[in-house]
Amino acid sequence: MPRRFNAVSVEMCHVGNTEERTLNTQKFPSIQAISENPADTGLSRERSTHTQDAVGKRARVAILIPTFRRPDSLESLLRMIDEAVRHNQPSLEDNWQLKIFIADNDATGREGSQRAAELDEALVVDLEIIDEPRPGVSYVRNRLVAAALAWQARYLLMIDDDEWPSGDWISNMLNTAEHYSADIVSGPVRPDFEVKPPAWIIDNFLFDDVPLSTGEFPDVQRTGNTLLRSEQLIDQHRFPDKEWFCVELGRIGGEDSHLIEALVKDGARHVWCEEAAVHERIPAQRLSLEYLGARAFRCGNAGMRYRSMLMPGLHWSCIRVGKSLFLFMRWLMLSYRLLSPGLRSLHQLDWQVIRGRFNAHLGRFQQFY
Repeated sequence: MPRRFNAVSVEMCHVGNTEERTLNTQKFPSIQAISENPADTGLSRERSTHTQDAVGKRARVAILIPTFRRPDSLESLLRMIDEAVRHNQPSLEDNWQLKIFIADNDATGREGSQRAAELDEALVVDLEIIDEPRPGVSYVRNRLVAAALAWQARYLLMIDDDEWPSGDWISNMLNTAEHYSADIVSGPVRPDFEVKPPAWIIDNFLFDDVPLSTGEFPDVQRTGNTLLRSEQLIDQHRFPDKEWFCVELGRIGGEDSHLIEALVKDGARHVWCEEAAVHERIPAQRLSLEYLGARAFRCGNAGMRYRSMLMPGLHWSCIRVGKSLFLFMRWLMLSYRLLSPGLRSLHQLDWQVIRGRFNAHLGRFQQFY
């Protein structure tokens, strides 16, 4: 499911990030043709019994997939990963050992885990299936991280069950992490629309990521198409209860943004990899103004909640309220947009972001999952 809101309202969703966070926002020089020679890093595609993670050789990479009642798209994702692995196997088999972890959050039907089990023997990569009956995406992601760390993975590569990767996705993410000594690598999520969307949706990047150069610091906080270095997650003082994704945010949203921003605030190096794109299915119903409005409200509502957790106290609370008031006044000044059909829709979505923020200030949070 989409976890971003990229439009004119992106300023409203993320306004104040620079002031509210103490971040390492330095940019790094871009690397050229990152996927020209995938053999520079290599990936182990064979099922292996190795138990030790050796530095620079056969280090472990866990691909983490949360799923909920999407067996068909999950199967497509697994087959595409398998095809990419097989295609690159001859030149990428030396340095990396891969394993796929799937966590199913459907306690009754378990369609995802059953479909994955049916595919297990046909896949070239090892597969571990986890059932997580507690509802909420945070529980699912935490189970996946715990399983990957128990397997002693060096990198955790995260992708959603309604996405699918480009052919060199794994290589490009790993190359970028190694080249920049990055702790977090994010890549673009490109939309695949079921029906042609209105021009104003395309022009304002409502479902797409604004292109960046590889190596730049991205203002993207999500775990769909994201790589994490495991060293960032094994600190017992930071995560004493192994709650990497805040359970409190599991039904509200923003649990992934909360984790990414917290890691960066503590000094993790976050870079972008433009070449490591994944694609996301966008059904026709997601193009409706009703759906977009609900997503905009969630962006403002959950954003205020997780930022209040990262930056507690009266001082930061006053700053956030002040920024919400500023955004409201700015929204009133831009009311001329109501005269244009495309801008009218954007104006309505901006209002939903503001509504979400003010509801959060009043302690009202809406559950979406």
